[in-house]
Amino acid sequence: MIPKIQKLIGKEAPLTNQLFFGPKFLVPQYRQPDYCNLDFQNYMDFERCMSFASGKLDRRDQVAYCVLSTTIAAFDYKRPTLFLERELAEALLRTESLGI
Repeated sequence: MIPKIQKLIGKEAPLTNQLFFGPKFLVPQYRQPDYCNLDFQNYMDFERCMSFASGKLDRRDQVAYCVLSTTIAAFDYKRPTLFLERELAEALLRTESLGI
C-alpha cells in the first residue's frame, strides 16, 4: 500500500516527495542499533501534514499541532536529520544545561 502511495506522490508532487522521502542517511553499522528507522518518522510526518491539509487533524490536539509546526518549519531547512552519538548524549544528560 505505502509504495503505491509514495509512487503517486512522486509523480504528482515531486518536490513534496523529495522533502519527505528523498535523502537517505547511512549510519555506520556499529551505530545502527542506537537509532530507529527514519522511514517511519518520514511517513508519520507526511501523514500528519496530509491530515491537516484534508481537515482531519483534531483541532483540540495541541501536541499534534506543535509537532506539525516543527515539521513545517523544517521544510525551510530541507528537513535536516541530526544524529547524536550515544556517548555524547550520555555526557550531555549529566550536564546542567539550559536551566534543566
